[in-house]
Amino acid sequence: MDKEIRRILSDISVKFDELGQNLSSALNAQGSAPAHLSRYREDLVSIAEQLVQEFSARPAFFYGNVDDPAWLILLTLFVKGERGLSVTVSEACRTAPSAPTVILRHIRMLIDQGTLVRKRDMHDRRKCFIELSPHARGQMAAYLETIVQKNRQAHKKHVRDNVISIARAAQS
Repeated sequence: MDKEIRRILSDISVKFDELGQNLSSALNAQGSAPAHLSRYREDLVSIAEQLVQEFSARPAFFYGNVDDPAWLILLTLFVKGERGLSVTVSEACRTAPSAPTVILRHIRMLIDQGTLVRKRDMHDRRKCFIELSPHARGQMAAYLETIVQKNRQAHKKHVRDNVISIARAAQS
């Protein structure tokens, strides 16, 4: 019976790995996800949103300034971009609990690095939008994918341990 359980777990592990490789290849090969990968992209957006919420909760646990405006801007722009929403520079200044001048300095730095792209509003030349560059969007997706993979591996181990426990209990 142990051999059968090991074979089943091995098959499950191989399927998870194949799925992860297929998704990684598809995401890396295309600038934007095809329709059949939209659910996976939604998972990445969900993780990014959770990171934003966790980021916002830090001050409740730590005294003083524990924010990192650049990281929060990147996460927010990823989420908004994946949802098809535009973000103005003014809106970005409200994403982090820092002074607007600090946020603007980070935005300028990220634009200079090529991480963000600034675009003028075609209807109102006074407005500017910012978004992740295509490369930065891919890097953020890759980062979030590593979190998905780690969670998936932890889940596989949990399932495997439970299957072994159930099988041992059934043998006794």
